[in-house]
This record gives sequence, structure tokens and C-alpha cells, in this order.
Amino acid sequence: MKFSLKTTNLELTPDLSSHIETTMNSLDKFIENADSVVRAWVEIGRISQHHRSGKIYRAEVQVHLLGKSVRSEAVAKTIFQAINEVKDELQRELKQYKGKKIAERKRGGRRNLKK
Repeated sequence: MKFSLKTTNLELTPDLSSHIETTMNSLDKFIENADSVVRAWVEIGRISQHHRSGKIYRAEVQVHLLGKSVRSEAVAKTIFQAINEVKDELQRELKQYKGKKIAERKRGGRRNLKK
């Protein structure tokens, strides 16, 4: 999966960059046809420079599949928690999408057998 990364009010460290890359690559198994061009936009950052504690980090991911867009957003105390929460939500949505596609294919095959 190809993805674009945007940071807001946050410095992109090599550790953070590698965490995002491994997280996004772990979602490839939930995409039905990994060879097709699937684009993702990742935006991470601090909500504001003013706040120092609490849920101040935000992560947002938009994945554009063939015929469907999936979007997830999370706010957490650390940027790594926010990224993991977004990954979990995207994983759930992509599993659901993949399951619907498989069921659609099976249903179509059963219809052809009944004729």
C-alpha cells in the first residue's frame, strides 16, 4: 500500500516514521487485492501547541480502495497510542469490507449453480 504522510505541529522522527510504516504495512493483509493501487493518506500531529497534557495527539488515516473509502481518526495521550487506535479501527473496517466482498462472490457463485 502506498501512503502519503503529513505531520502537524510535530517533528517526524525516524522511530515514529518506521512505526507508521510497519503499522500501515500490517494492514495489507486485509486488502483483498494487494497488487491493485491502494492509496492511503496519514495525518498525525498535536492538536495544539498550547496544551501540555491529556489527549493532545491525533492520528487520521484515509484509505481509498476500489469503490470504497475508509476513514479512521483517533486522539490519545501519546502519538503511538493514537496510531495504534487508528490501526485497530481500520483493521476492523477493512475486515468487514473484505468479508462483504467474499460473501458477495460466494453468493454470486451459488446463484449460478441453482440455474
